[in-house]
Amino acid sequence: MTDRHVAFVLLGVFFSLACMFVGTTFAEPSDLTTLAKEFSQDLEKAQVHTVIVSDFVRDEGRVSLQGVLLADRFWFALLQSQRGFRTLNRDLLRARKDEREAANAAGAEVLITGKISQETASFVITITASNVSSGKQIEQRSASLPRTPPLDELAVESVQPKGPIYLLGQNGVSTPSCLYCPTPHYSEQALKNKVEGTAVVEAIIDRSGRAQRVWEVRGLSDGLTEQALDIVRQWHFKPAQVPNGDTVTVMAPVDVTFQLP
Repeated sequence: MTDRHVAFVLLGVFFSLACMFVGTTFAEPSDLTTLAKEFSQDLEKAQVHTVIVSDFVRDEGRVSLQGVLLADRFWFALLQSQRGFRTLNRDLLRARKDEREAANAAGAEVLITGKISQETASFVITITASNVSSGKQIEQRSASLPRTPPLDELAVESVQPKGPIYLLGQNGVSTPSCLYCPTPHYSEQALKNKVEGTAVVEAIIDRSGRAQRVWEVRGLSDGLTEQALDIVRQWHFKPAQVPNGDTVTVMAPVDVTFQLP
């Protein structure tokens, strides 16, 4: 298997033009994909050129694994729908403690943040776009998503420095690389429909290089999402390391590419 089949997603192109749009709107689309499409349309109309998405936080301002997963889902949905602007690699924000300073250093014109409010049967994600230079809020939308046991479990798990799990770009942590990555299987329906593409899953890769848990970030049809989740559980990675050489557990998005024979 070639590197492009298992590469971690590291994207970002920098532009210099700074523009901003005015007004705040509120909508309740059914999911993050719809929300990302609406943001994409707004950003394109505003002639924004560079955007970066931060980890979503709880009401109290804490970053949990839930917030990282949901932010990654929004990020990849925005990458799919973007037109006329670039969405930069989210890892660039973790190089500095101050997000706005990090966004400015990365060359982002707009910083997108998210706040998660939990309700009885659902949680509301309020996503805000702000001008990096001025800090002025320029757009806000909201999505209501159903609560599920897996997402509820992630809500109580913290990332570094309060938790045991690191994020890419945080404290100089390295990106795991794949050592043993067998090709994912095709479902019969996907073969019949000649489906190709790349699914993205979120994985917690432990200090031994194994994926402890995996979740869908961007899926494919005809059972290929399930095949991607299953194969990543079988892969063996070179573990992430901090600068002193110690191995650490990390949460990161992973590509799984499907190509027809």
